[in-house]
Amino acid sequence: MRMPAGGHGAQDPWPCPTKTSTIGRRERLRSMPCGDDAAPSRRSPAGVHLPVTRLSSGLLVLLLFALHGTGAERLASTDFCDPGLEVSRIHPLGYRNRPGRCEGIYLRQLGSDTLHLASLTARFDDYDPVGMDALQVAWAPLVDDPVHLRAEALRHRLYYRMDTVRSPGTDAYAWPTDILAALNLRRAELGVLAWARRTVEGAERRLYLPLRVGGSAGGPASGEVDLVLVPGRELRELYVSLSYVGAAGDPGVPIRDGEPLAYGYYPAGRALRVPLTGLSRIGDYRVELGAELQDGSIATIRFWLRSAGG
Repeated sequence: MRMPAGGHGAQDPWPCPTKTSTIGRRERLRSMPCGDDAAPSRRSPAGVHLPVTRLSSGLLVLLLFALHGTGAERLASTDFCDPGLEVSRIHPLGYRNRPGRCEGIYLRQLGSDTLHLASLTARFDDYDPVGMDALQVAWAPLVDDPVHLRAEALRHRLYYRMDTVRSPGTDAYAWPTDILAALNLRRAELGVLAWARRTVEGAERRLYLPLRVGGSAGGPASGEVDLVLVPGRELRELYVSLSYVGAAGDPGVPIRDGEPLAYGYYPAGRALRVPLTGLSRIGDYRVELGAELQDGSIATIRFWLRSAGG
């Protein structure tokens, strides 16, 4: 079964809450446009008016420093929380702002995508959150924009999230493990994503950056990415297409074209690991996943990632 190329409009069609349409098993998969997820919000500090004409330059610098603080202080006071999540205000491990990030458990799942992208990693080492202060997370320095980091639990019925935004020019994050340790969340039960907003194939989109997690988070690029997908419904088969679109939005060079995974069993709500190989060139890639559901309907998602090569 072949995957469609799909059109590219002015809006980013992914990350998508996927839709389904009932068609024959031998019909072509169809991409369905949808809106972008809400990015973590930020609060702007209130303006303060000062009679600067009567202040010395030294006093003015001190006042500005006191008002705005250091970069670390501003980062700690930023609101990274997703307002769309329903949270508990009294639960000690509730999803709320913590130093440098918003993290914790929320009350319930707000919806179930037919195909939900949960993780993209170039390397993910095993770790013990109880025996460490911070989990090292790194990405290739391939963009000069703010980088959004998101983690979520893959454990069934554990509604956990971590959100943060790192400043342009950074390529690593030392993630405090106090909440991970309290929930005993380890590698097999954790999905992690990183993305920046970039123009790809003529439109501004989320451009995903595969992460290296654990250890020193260093090491050379391998040209392989581990993708984790969580289907909201049981699937009959999943098809993978991968194209290289270059660093400047080339027309696209197909690498995989609608290849079936042939796993045989795709239960709903269970993490499904999909290896992406052939990412040996530095640049941007388009990934298209098409699922045939047990009732014969079709669901598709499409997204872009930037590879460091290998």
